Amino acid sequence: MDWTEEWLRGQVGWQAFKEGKSLAARGAAPDLKRRGSLVTGTFRQGKRALRCVARCEDGGVTVECGCAVNRSTGEVCAHAVALLLMASESPKLESGERSTTPASPVDVRAFRVGFPANAEKMLARSRLQVRLVEVDAPLEAFDTRLAVWLAESGGGQGGLLSLSDGQIAEFLDSLVGHSRVEVESQQIPVTVSDDAMPPLPLADSSLVGGEVVLSLGEDPGTAVPWIGGVGILRCDKDEWHIGKLPADSPGEAWERAVRELVREGRVSVSVESFVAHLDAWLDLLPSEAPGWLASLRFQSAELEAKLSVEGSLNALQGTLGFRYGKGEWETSPGRAAEKADLPRVDGEGHVLARSRDAERRWAEGLQAAGWEEVDAGELRMRDPDRILGWIADELPELRRRGVVEVGPRLEHVLGSVHVVAPTVAVDGPGSLSCEISFQANDGRRLSPQRVREILRSGRRSVKTREGAVVVVRSEIRDLVEPLLSDLGIVPDDARIPINRAQGYLFTKLQEKLSENVDNECLKDTAGFVVPTGFQGHLRGYQQEGCQWLSERLKQLSGALLADEMGLGKTVQTIALISHLNQESGGFRALLLVPTTLLGNWRAEFARFAPSMSLVCLHGPGRDRLREDAGAATVVLTSYGTFCRDRAFHLGQEYDLVVCDEASVLKNPSSDVSRSLAKLPAGKRLALTGTPIENRLEDLWSIFRFVAPGYLGPRKEFAERYPTDSDRVRLGLRISPYVLRRTKREVASDLPEKVEVDEWLDLDSDARRIYGEFAQAGLQGLEEIVSKGAASLHLLTVLLRLRQVCLEPALVGGEDGGGSTGVKTRRLLELLEERHQQGKKTLVFSQFVEYLHILNRSAQLPADHVFLLDGSTRNRAELVERFQNSEGSAVFLISLKAGGYGLNLTAADAVVHMDPWWNPAIEAQASDRAHRIGQTQPVTVYRLLARDTVEERVRRIQAAKRAMIEAVQGGSTSGIPAGWTQDDLRSLLQS
Repeated sequence: MDWTEEWLRGQVGWQAFKEGKSLAARGAAPDLKRRGSLVTGTFRQGKRALRCVARCEDGGVTVECGCAVNRSTGEVCAHAVALLLMASESPKLESGERSTTPASPVDVRAFRVGFPANAEKMLARSRLQVRLVEVDAPLEAFDTRLAVWLAESGGGQGGLLSLSDGQIAEFLDSLVGHSRVEVESQQIPVTVSDDAMPPLPLADSSLVGGEVVLSLGEDPGTAVPWIGGVGILRCDKDEWHIGKLPADSPGEAWERAVRELVREGRVSVSVESFVAHLDAWLDLLPSEAPGWLASLRFQSAELEAKLSVEGSLNALQGTLGFRYGKGEWETSPGRAAEKADLPRVDGEGHVLARSRDAERRWAEGLQAAGWEEVDAGELRMRDPDRILGWIADELPELRRRGVVEVGPRLEHVLGSVHVVAPTVAVDGPGSLSCEISFQANDGRRLSPQRVREILRSGRRSVKTREGAVVVVRSEIRDLVEPLLSDLGIVPDDARIPINRAQGYLFTKLQEKLSENVDNECLKDTAGFVVPTGFQGHLRGYQQEGCQWLSERLKQLSGALLADEMGLGKTVQTIALISHLNQESGGFRALLLVPTTLLGNWRAEFARFAPSMSLVCLHGPGRDRLREDAGAATVVLTSYGTFCRDRAFHLGQEYDLVVCDEASVLKNPSSDVSRSLAKLPAGKRLALTGTPIENRLEDLWSIFRFVAPGYLGPRKEFAERYPTDSDRVRLGLRISPYVLRRTKREVASDLPEKVEVDEWLDLDSDARRIYGEFAQAGLQGLEEIVSKGAASLHLLTVLLRLRQVCLEPALVGGEDGGGSTGVKTRRLLELLEERHQQGKKTLVFSQFVEYLHILNRSAQLPADHVFLLDGSTRNRAELVERFQNSEGSAVFLISLKAGGYGLNLTAADAVVHMDPWWNPAIEAQASDRAHRIGQTQPVTVYRLLARDTVEERVRRIQAAKRAMIEAVQGGSTSGIPAGWTQDDLRSLLQS
């Protein structure tokens, strides 16, 4: 649709329109694009790029913007107004071209701007007099911005200007970046910048009665009006600085309070007002605020939702109501929060706020079930098949939660709908028999044969002679029947004989079907006694893990410990070996690890089990240690050495074989994978926080070691689990052998991990190089006939494009010492901030050459710089120096070499310079810092290039994460399997 300035003025508040018009006048979003009714653009807020998307449709405006106004209220913000105004005045934007044209032609002149010597006092009273003197100088972009403001404000053509509050804000905005501003008579330069000023120097905060009292520790400067917030004037001896405080304004009351705080050094704000504008206050103040603010704990208020439903099996109507606390139901969760006075501070110092996640889950859950919203809170469903599915699958669960109100007409209809659910009866874990039955909610029991007949008809429901409808729950179709088929079990009306692994499996299935899934994997595992000789402390979940592993190894002879990175798989394994050794005399274990982790495992055994005999078979002199290895409790070796010593190990008898970083076995055709499958062992244990790599076949390969034959033939395995629902079944099937815990579940005391995606725009030179490589790659592809050669060509082009995104110097054949790519510049900014704070940072990249460029660069701001790649031999020494060094430090690490085996808890920030196909690789690297022993919150930054192959890689990561989470694992190291040339080609195209 087309829109006009007048129409837009009627859609937004006066303040948003006024600020937006000023932004539009100075072309504040130079990358603005319009496609139909959709307008996008990027604004700069200090060092942060703020992305805004505005759409005009159905007679209104919808906005997604990163600013505080839109985030907190959902209202149309000044950034959206600016985009729409700029787009309406540029006819070329329909084709996606960019425009920086001001609102209307103006007479541009070069001015020198003079501030009076008493500007501080004047600005404290929201007044200002400045003098504009025309000079003979080349015109700059800032001259145009000032000319636009003069034309629109009626400021004339220079001379003496007297400005009041609102005019000051607009005037200062027009001076951003102006190089001819000074204090008259003193020739002191004045810098006006839109970079965010530092947070206010807060000395104390307290809660006195119902008032939040804030006190500053030093003079921050003079508060000045600023569009969208409050600005600060700081007068140094040699230069004056004017800039915006680091917070967007939520309203005039907040601005008045901030000005008072700056002017008086102290302010009292009602706790209700403070909490209502909490985001703005937290942006304004330092992250480690003293006093009462440091004690604040944020907590989502409990949300209740009620679905009122009426209708028939052909059409349903529903109303969704919300409330926080008691009171009337509201169709808008925002109104429900307002009625409950949210956000607010409770008596224990918790900030209670809306549970936006819970609101979103309700909306998404109903939408996924087939409901469509026709009005605020008003829903409908018209597909008879989906209605029956919702009655069978979702309605019982919603009723258990007590949130469904069924109308009398629908209640009568439900009386003729018989929902068939599965029941599994098993005596307990490890049981050797079970019973599977199918029963309707009217008490009628259906035979397994009848259920299969219904499913084979291609539908989930049938009508009876009496006119009733029998509906089979989806879990029978999607989970129970396929699982029985996987196991080769045909249920009948008698108890079914099963093996021990299936006993654990059906116990898990029984718990899942009955929704009794709390701590399901550890219900029978209490009481593990720490063995004598083990000199370490096991956390509660680690002790439970040891007991679980001990039991499964005894009952099933195999196990996979898949705890998330950083939860202590190494210490649990050493405790387990100590326990098994104590239980039986002459116990022997073979421990296989990547070469780089040999030193780590030796050090950990010396720390936790110093009395245990251990022999490390590695290196050229290992032959003379073989006799000692025959008598040792633990034989430690690398995967590569094991393959060379295969004959020796095949002649040994090991009670336990442990594979650390078992993703090494991912290729079932590799020498090490095939050799381990043949190795005789009493018990087998695999350790990896990422059991699924690029393909499900990787899991099959690990299970060939853990439980030979359990997942069936290799060829049939991949064909059984093509969809997400199939992978949920796979997760259930492997559950007897797999123990997986996440930090969120078992290490609640671990500090928070915050993930930040920073989208950066390539500069013009990098964009040109990127386009040239992409175009040449596509043209070259047309000339290649061989399919294999085409794939290799595409992978080479993708490699070059990813290098351009990271640092254009990588493809230019230059040394790179003067690298100026957008990612490098952002990294240097980030490291400079952290250097000033004395912080330690991990920087990961897949491109070793880039890390060497950074390592050689004299620009890298840090007291200490360390580098680790595949050629590094003194890993342990570097880790120790990084952990114990004083001052700021940067550890440059290649993703492949540093993804495991490193404990770097001295760092509290991780920077990923380039994305990889699978997010688990990045998560594994990030967990070098976010692991047991970390005492600070960890921030993970991903620097990503917008509108490039990296944006599409992020979409691939999202899809792959869903597959991994379905079976609880994840990692990768290559192009996703099964990709076609068209898939790869799509990455080159916009």
